[in-house]
Amino acid sequence: MSWSYLPSTHSSGNRNVLQVDAGTTENDLSGLIGMTGVTHYINENHIDVYEIAPTVKIIIKGTLYHDPDTEILILRHTNAGLANNTSTNAMNISGTNANPAYYYYGTTRTNSTRGTSTNSKSTGLIFSGARISNWHPSDACMGGGGGGSNFIGRGGVILTGRPCTGSMNLDVIGTTWRGTTDALEWRNPFGNSNGSFNGTFDGVAVLLPAFNATFKFANSSIGEVINQGAITYHTLREFDVSQNINDYDIGSDGQTNQSHREYAVINSATGTDVVKMWRNTRGSVGQRGVVVIKKEVSFNIKDASGTALDGVKLYLEDNPSTYAKNATFVKSKAFDTVNGYTASGDSPITRGVVNANGDMVYDYSDSEVYNKTTDALGDIAKFEVLTGVQVHEYTTTDSDGATEYGIHFHNGRWRVSSTNNAQPSYADWDTSNFGNFYKVDRRSDSNTNADDFTFKFCSYGHSLSSSSQALKGLSELAVNWVLFDDLVITETDKAIVDAYTEIENSAKFYDRAKAYLTDNYAGEGATIVARSGNEIDLGSYNLVIDATASSAFAISGTTITIKATTFTGDLTTTGTITLSNGASVLGSFTDANGTNIVLPWSVTNVEATATLQLYNVTKDLEVVNQVVPGTANTKVTTDGTYTTSQIVAGDNIRLRITCQSGTDAFLPYEAFGVASSAGIAFRADQQADTVYNGNGIDGSNISTLSADYPNVQIDISDGDGIADARELYAFYVYQSTTSTGIENWFGAMTAIDAMNYRVNTDVVDIKLQNTGTTALVISGARIYRDDDTSILHAESGDLPMTLDAGNLVQYIQPQVDTAITANTKVDGIDKNTKLIPALL
Repeated sequence: MSWSYLPSTHSSGNRNVLQVDAGTTENDLSGLIGMTGVTHYINENHIDVYEIAPTVKIIIKGTLYHDPDTEILILRHTNAGLANNTSTNAMNISGTNANPAYYYYGTTRTNSTRGTSTNSKSTGLIFSGARISNWHPSDACMGGGGGGSNFIGRGGVILTGRPCTGSMNLDVIGTTWRGTTDALEWRNPFGNSNGSFNGTFDGVAVLLPAFNATFKFANSSIGEVINQGAITYHTLREFDVSQNINDYDIGSDGQTNQSHREYAVINSATGTDVVKMWRNTRGSVGQRGVVVIKKEVSFNIKDASGTALDGVKLYLEDNPSTYAKNATFVKSKAFDTVNGYTASGDSPITRGVVNANGDMVYDYSDSEVYNKTTDALGDIAKFEVLTGVQVHEYTTTDSDGATEYGIHFHNGRWRVSSTNNAQPSYADWDTSNFGNFYKVDRRSDSNTNADDFTFKFCSYGHSLSSSSQALKGLSELAVNWVLFDDLVITETDKAIVDAYTEIENSAKFYDRAKAYLTDNYAGEGATIVARSGNEIDLGSYNLVIDATASSAFAISGTTITIKATTFTGDLTTTGTITLSNGASVLGSFTDANGTNIVLPWSVTNVEATATLQLYNVTKDLEVVNQVVPGTANTKVTTDGTYTTSQIVAGDNIRLRITCQSGTDAFLPYEAFGVASSAGIAFRADQQADTVYNGNGIDGSNISTLSADYPNVQIDISDGDGIADARELYAFYVYQSTTSTGIENWFGAMTAIDAMNYRVNTDVVDIKLQNTGTTALVISGARIYRDDDTSILHAESGDLPMTLDAGNLVQYIQPQVDTAITANTKVDGIDKNTKLIPALL
């Protein structure tokens, strides 16, 4: 026999004890039959009923098994007429570490064949005796304490008209506490930190649970008691108020000059629909407090073949509602008005931060950002997402709170309006009444109790993806997600793409931009650039193509910079496209300034170091003017690009080439061609300038001559008073190889032979001017204009300049003498003539 009856001598008269002795086990309640104070019978449902007299309580020091589906225990124990200090619990679980006590209420039945199980369903424990309080721990229906006291519940219902208490170890799955009178409380302590609770309260409020219990409320709430110390922090895990008919789910008791409490609700069955107001036994003067609601989420990500994806980036940014607060619990209203909340410190479960003044500040005005990355198994481990916030920093007697929220204040209380003196009620939760003070900050995409959040994913080799999830419900939300291949990617090895030193084509551009996006993913719903075939669409980004950029790819604000000497491909943007440091595009590009198609030009068989000009005769526009790269005296091919703003198909294009290097030169080369839709190409056929080469004069090394392009002159300033016509020609040849000369003096002078140089006035009307301080004689060869007008030009103040024919006669005279000797009709000619008239 494990039961003992212990009569009491206490004056209260209600402390007689039926006890399960330490170290003993009762497998059911049948041991109570025949015990003092016990009435046993079988009811109409064939259930054993055990009624305990009002003066008798039960203490469990050993182990008691009780199946509510087959046995009913009714404790009529009463505290009627007693005070708090003389009342006592109807049942106690009273174990020690050395002699633990266990009360097993309910049982789990399993079908091993089907793999199913169920817990007890029936009401098997009833506390029907009178109470003196709805909350006092000594008036509880059932209590217990110490590490050796254990309540194990597996289903079943406990019906009570008395409050509850106990710091026993709780191991509860599916058990319901149902109150039979109003405002019953399970007063703290509620179990201990070693406990596990997944049960239901119906008509019984729970005050300050000591561990992360799983609560289901049918007509109940979490309540508080006055806090005269540091802020306390409470976590309510697997919180189910979906069937709660109570006015509120969490009732604060944070009065002015008392410390408030914080709650983190993890995995709410109703999502952000958790009503945080004030404890009904206190009223709205105790409404100060903070509740945040969070959801546990995890992901597993695979590709279409079912292979786990490593390194996938997850991004989530919540959406603070217009009711998101930056709220302050001021020091002057804290329990410690001198130091404020300094002793509390920053919150471990909310954004609460103590400022320098000692105030507690909860700033939820900005968004919360979550960045995660999958591991080798494709997993993102469980993490918490903030879904809703309720911060109540004032009581309804705070005039400063009324001022801040625009609330009417009358006779020391908040009122609906100047014409409606109603004070706040539970019905004002999540309404616009009282300046939106009671509005819930729902941080989902829609800012509604849909609690819809969009998770976004980025993987280099896969298309961007997003998943919208409702973050509500019990337990962790485990999401399996599939990413599909990015078919636009060309190079699948991201490491190779990251190592690119130049972005010279559309494929590389897209791949490098996708790699950059992967490394810097911030929830973008589209890639930085899009590629279709050979075309890159940059959206609204500006693009700089820089041949000497320090990196292959960079983004600064709205500008992308890529490194390329020649980019091959088409580009489009609503921004601008800039080519820097000699960069070019081979293809079409469209920006805010219009569309340009970039096409190639080439010239083959051209002398390296020559000066080359391409000129659009149709548009009267110079397109290219450059020196051909390479080593002198070698034939090369040179090429480049142009845009359709410079040349379009059908335009007549002129090629000019001039070449001089020291004492060697080529005759000016000119050719014409018609541009096609594919570009334009020439093959040069330059011929040596035998006269220039025979003269052996370096035209680039003559300091006495200068080109006066504006006046179409060669200016001569020679201190010895003599200018050589052959030097004038050499100087002209050199000048025609400059960027200005090839445009302005091309074909202006022709060397007939070593002694005759003609100015072609229909090309350029060149004359000679003495700009020196000495009279000048031009000698050495004949230089003349093809229109027989003077080649000399003089302005007022110029010193004289003449053409000396002596050298010409030196070479011509033998020919003249031969002619005269052969012709007797010219015998009278004076053979001593030394001068040809000055003006030829």
